[in-house]
Amino acid sequence: MLFYAFYMALGRRNRSFPTVWLYLVPLYSMAAVACMVVALFFVNPIQPYDAREVALILGLGIVPTVIGHSLLNRAMRVFRGQIVSIVNMGQFIFAGLLAFALWQEVPGWSFYVAGTLLALSAWIVAGGAFRDQRPLVSGAGLSKLFRRGQPRIMQADHEDRRE
Repeated sequence: MLFYAFYMALGRRNRSFPTVWLYLVPLYSMAAVACMVVALFFVNPIQPYDAREVALILGLGIVPTVIGHSLLNRAMRVFRGQIVSIVNMGQFIFAGLLAFALWQEVPGWSFYVAGTLLALSAWIVAGGAFRDQRPLVSGAGLSKLFRRGQPRIMQADHEDRRE
């Protein structure tokens, strides 16, 4: 969770970049090298793989990393960090519903307890934003979501920081 918090802070700090890819490509490259170095201590990752294994490795690299994490970083440019973090924690709900739909796996009681706690935390975060009269989406975020041409670096990008 510490690295996730660092990752979200990095996404928030770099949300004024013209495009999210200007910092994601170097970030993903450094993460890939770090994972390869760590893997060398546990297994030999450099070996021949059959076509099925290559497809699974590419699928795991493209879908959750490139698509999922890039969407998270794009969301950090538009929504408040608290909202992105709460929504990201809901991944297990999507995974549980998908497992039920595909393989008829019925989630255990802990799934429902955790889902209830997550819904409660989302309610608290959203309620705090409404109580403070602060929008869930920053004005700068909306302009980036519906922008035309090159984005402008605006002072409003940091309007959600509390003094």
